Amino acid sequence: MKRVASGLGIVLFIKQGVFLLTWLAYRMELQLIHSRVIYLLAMYAIIIGNVVLGLGLIGRFNEYLFVFMLLALPMAIRALITQSQQSFVLFMTWLALTVIYFNGL
Repeated sequence: MKRVASGLGIVLFIKQGVFLLTWLAYRMELQLIHSRVIYLLAMYAIIIGNVVLGLGLIGRFNEYLFVFMLLALPMAIRALITQSQQSFVLFMTWLALTVIYFNGL
């Protein structure tokens, strides 16, 4: 039971980091309307996901919005990080999310 509680805290902490990254990218890309819509939907998915934690019908709707979070993460990394470090950061993000997925969090 302890593993579930600590895993839930780690996932929420990572989601808050993704939220901060998306919010910063949203503030930087003021001219690109399509990118800003994806960022807004991703932030909405994170907020709703942290509130309901996947319960009920709202949780099911939030799973569909999770796709926008997956789209917004690489876009935000590309908007905020310099060209030379982008591939490393994208690989480390992919690796961290893959480890979390395989651990069953």
